[in-house]
Amino acid sequence: MLELLAPGGSVEGLKAAVTAGADAVYMGGRFFGARAYADNPDEKELIEAIEYCHLHNRKLYLTVNTLLKEDEYKKMLRQFLLPLYEHGLDAVLVQDTGVLAFIRDEFPTLPIHASTQMSVQSTAGAAFLKRCGVSRIVPARELSLAEIAVISRETKMEIECFVHGAYCYSYSGQCLLSSLIGGRSGNRGRCAQPCRQGYELTDSQGKCLNRQDLRYLMSMKDLCALPVLLQLIEAGVCSFKIEGRMKRPEYAALTVSVYRRALDRILASEKKLQETQLCLPEEMQDLLDLYNRGGFTTGYYTCASGPSMMAMDRPNHAGTPAARAVSSGKRKDKEFAKCRALEDLHRDDLLEIVSADRSRSGKAMEIRMSADVTSGDIFTLPLHLSDGQVIRRMQSPYLLERIRTLLMEKKLQEKIKGKFILTAGNPAILTVNCRDRSCSITGPVPENASGSGMTEEMIRKQLGRTGGSPFVFETLDIKADPGLFLPVSALNGIRRDALIALENAVISASYRHLPDKTEKEEPDAQKDQKQLTVQKDSTEQTEQKKSADTWSAFVRTPAQAGALLAFEPLSELFLDSMMWLDMSERKDELAELTRRIHAAGKKSCLAFPPLWRRNVQDTFYRMFDHTLLSSFDGFMLRCFDQIGEFDAGGRCASCRGKAILLTDSNLYTANSGAHALWRESGISRMTLSVELNAREAREIACPDTELIVYGKLPVMFTAQCLKKNTTGCTHCPDTLYLKDRMKESFPVMTHCGICMNEIFNSHTLSLLQDMDTVKSAGISRYRLNFTFETEREVKEIANAAFFPDTSSHAADNRCLFTRGHWKRGVE
Repeated sequence: MLELLAPGGSVEGLKAAVTAGADAVYMGGRFFGARAYADNPDEKELIEAIEYCHLHNRKLYLTVNTLLKEDEYKKMLRQFLLPLYEHGLDAVLVQDTGVLAFIRDEFPTLPIHASTQMSVQSTAGAAFLKRCGVSRIVPARELSLAEIAVISRETKMEIECFVHGAYCYSYSGQCLLSSLIGGRSGNRGRCAQPCRQGYELTDSQGKCLNRQDLRYLMSMKDLCALPVLLQLIEAGVCSFKIEGRMKRPEYAALTVSVYRRALDRILASEKKLQETQLCLPEEMQDLLDLYNRGGFTTGYYTCASGPSMMAMDRPNHAGTPAARAVSSGKRKDKEFAKCRALEDLHRDDLLEIVSADRSRSGKAMEIRMSADVTSGDIFTLPLHLSDGQVIRRMQSPYLLERIRTLLMEKKLQEKIKGKFILTAGNPAILTVNCRDRSCSITGPVPENASGSGMTEEMIRKQLGRTGGSPFVFETLDIKADPGLFLPVSALNGIRRDALIALENAVISASYRHLPDKTEKEEPDAQKDQKQLTVQKDSTEQTEQKKSADTWSAFVRTPAQAGALLAFEPLSELFLDSMMWLDMSERKDELAELTRRIHAAGKKSCLAFPPLWRRNVQDTFYRMFDHTLLSSFDGFMLRCFDQIGEFDAGGRCASCRGKAILLTDSNLYTANSGAHALWRESGISRMTLSVELNAREAREIACPDTELIVYGKLPVMFTAQCLKKNTTGCTHCPDTLYLKDRMKESFPVMTHCGICMNEIFNSHTLSLLQDMDTVKSAGISRYRLNFTFETEREVKEIANAAFFPDTSSHAADNRCLFTRGHWKRGVE
């Protein structure tokens, strides 16, 4: 089965999508959705939306795809989900592992879909989530068709992929840019979209690398996967998802209708699939007219990265070429330009004329069409234009009205079958059927007619008047004895009662009842686990505060590691695997470094790369064979896929149980439910989310949680390369700098070994002057993250961390720093 999945940013948008042909709609409520600023419905409206979808044989998926704070997780989540579950909610889309575990345990018959915010990149990640109770994966949008096919084939899971709409520059769920610079977290559905702002890219010497008119360096074109729908089906994709919950209902209606027709053409085609024409030129023109950023791209399905996927000249709707100037002149001292229409234009169309200094001023002139013009005709505009200058259409009220008329205003009615029996001496009976539901309504006993009585045509005409209901008769069998009579009001009443009863029967067919849980039904081990990780009493907190401080460090160069070996308080070093991924000839250097770390009495641990796609895995295992992996005391895991690698059957499975497994901060631990799932999955320790403030961290801190107290935090991991998209790829790792309009500078590491850019926050996180509040939060494990620091700077920072009474705190004073969210938190 192929499912067309549409956005429902509002109730109106949901109905537009269903009417246009969507098989399912995804929608957020007032809480926990990744589009907090959409016109999200309240509980009553959500229930009505579920019932509307089920009445029309469609599905509704709820987006609970944000990170939940502890009080939300404990006090609000069940209350939010329960009435929707009972009314037949079809699935929940999640990002938070705590939410995943909660739904799996509390609502066992409710399907769970893993959001693209989980950034699943491989079979290992999908299989891990499958074991956790997930039935459908929305993989990272950066995956190729081949990568998707492998996940589908090897896991047999449902695969849902985006086919139309906006692209994030970063791997979804791995972006903290909006969060750290403005406090509006994408992980909480409040992204301010700083990737759509203008930037300047410089090298380490300060030389600007991008053109002034191409300053939107992180703005990607919108996806349009119509040309690769067939390949997606062949790759095993079963659900085709349209993005756009923040867009108007007309957007949902048009995009759904175009993709509906494309999928129907595939299903109806008896030719070879590759010969099927999926999208007509006029359909593509409508999509472009409605919204596009510099045209469309088929995205990562067909391209690994590159400038062809980018819209660096403008970050918003680019319109379509509407006309070209053919001549200019003056008439009565007023300038005019004659233009040739490149497409049919309509009265009130909004045209944009970009001035020659657009790159400097950012301004453009807008003008409304005063009359209709046919493509190819000449028309006049009251302004001066250069010969050959192209004018773009930015709005088409005609198109919007056509969408409303053709796709949104038509009545959606389900076809039903009916049977009416009218016999002497017996009550009239109307039986109606919709799909697998049937209802019968009895009316009064008919009277003997004074004349010829009611004919079949008279009865059919009256019962067939279903215009105000969600049903229309496909067939209506009538058996009526001659010479009988029923008042018209009685026929109307029978029809009305039957259709109401049928509507209730269809809707209630998906209702559920959640049995009351008793203590006896909950296994002792499960209760003990919850008590350990969720219900911490005062004794546990007291013992936690007494725990000895434990320090670890994450380093990116051998020199940084060497600078830390003499510091006795440091117990563990996490070596960034990215140091060696594209330089396997340095394997002996790594073995020697591990020996030195062990000789200094410290544990040597390996930090996995931030990504785990097929090419990354191949590169990683060429360098890190079984012998080398076995020499490490622990591993830092940085995505779901790597947890899967340590399960039975994974290439790292032999290391499981013999080493510390630590989740990094981007495998978010934001509530006690996430903490419990990590423990259930065999994780030894968890790094707390950097989006927690002190109070929120205190609520979930345990002896096995640690906190990053110093470091330049990554704000993006991206498959796009800023260097490649501006000056061209050199296959040489480099450090560049993104400067925003506030002159803040964000360092960028180009990791050529795995084709990834890592963008860092402009300010360095430092809680070294706030260690009293860190410790009072019940945290006893602390980590220093080093990135660009020299040996001297590493020693300086370590002294400030380990010996605060004797240090001048130069680590905080040497550069601009931030406390991140430790004081303020996120919304």
